[in-house]
Amino acid sequence: MAKNQTANLFLADVFEDQIDYLGKSKSQFTVDNYRNVYRSVCDFVGKKADKLKVSDITDLWLNAYVMHMQKSGNLSLASVDNYCRILRAVYNKAVKTYSIPVGPNHPFTNIRIPVPATLKRSLEKKAVLDIISLDLSGKKELCKARDLFMFLFYARGMCFVDVFSLRYDSISGEYICYKRSKTSAPLQVKIVPEMKMIMDRYRESDNPYIFPFLRRNSYGGKDISEKSSLRRINRQLGKIGEMLGVKLTTYVARHSWASLIEECGMSIAIISQGMGHGSERVTKTYMRGMPSRVIDNANEEMLNRLIRKKSTEDKKKCPLLSKNETSAG
Repeated sequence: MAKNQTANLFLADVFEDQIDYLGKSKSQFTVDNYRNVYRSVCDFVGKKADKLKVSDITDLWLNAYVMHMQKSGNLSLASVDNYCRILRAVYNKAVKTYSIPVGPNHPFTNIRIPVPATLKRSLEKKAVLDIISLDLSGKKELCKARDLFMFLFYARGMCFVDVFSLRYDSISGEYICYKRSKTSAPLQVKIVPEMKMIMDRYRESDNPYIFPFLRRNSYGGKDISEKSSLRRINRQLGKIGEMLGVKLTTYVARHSWASLIEECGMSIAIISQGMGHGSERVTKTYMRGMPSRVIDNANEEMLNRLIRKKSTEDKKKCPLLSKNETSAG
């Protein structure tokens, strides 16, 4: 597109290009989020949405759009904030791709959504052990949800969007190798015995996916989407949580792994890299060469001290890894 055409660059076209790109490189969950944001913009603009230009997005327009989302009552403040972040990403992509002059008046500069602090999502050691030992005899769907939750936990807080697409061709030796859908960070997760036991339980010789039941429609027909599968698993986890008096979702597994491994004295850099967080400044320094074995050792240490052993030894504080272990090797 020539520079003299950028004044007539329509937001709909930018969204379409970005969604098409994400569809080839990101998860369906991310694509759906972008589509939801564009639908929200269309709802705000009305019939002229397809004629909305990138240059029409000003600070005044954004403030009105934010007020529209808040008044609709359909979105939490956290969702409003997320919608603004996605819209900003699309706007910035257009500005960069087509060299659109913005100057000092970037429309998103002063947009601030007062998102309340989230409730604690992590579980203490006892709660994790209670989940493992809970008698779910005869409750097949709850057993699947528990196995999935524990797999996410054992796999260093793996995200549901990543486990949904895990295939057996992602396994190399004793490792699962994949790219985190949100950051594209390449990750290697050692398959600990607990993970292998869960994987073997659901293996189907003619199915390439590690967890085929995540995609399977309970009523027959075509496979369900990632989003539908997540809702179904979280419903089952909610039932388990009610039995134990805790709140359970797939995301709680991720937070719990991070919390318990921090309890073992592991550094933030190890935790961040283990979870595939590529944005933290401190993590970027360590990511230049931290051996995967460091994170694997940290995970094993936490499991041994807090989860696997139920004797009085598990009351001991987990030792810190030495400085040599946390340095690049």
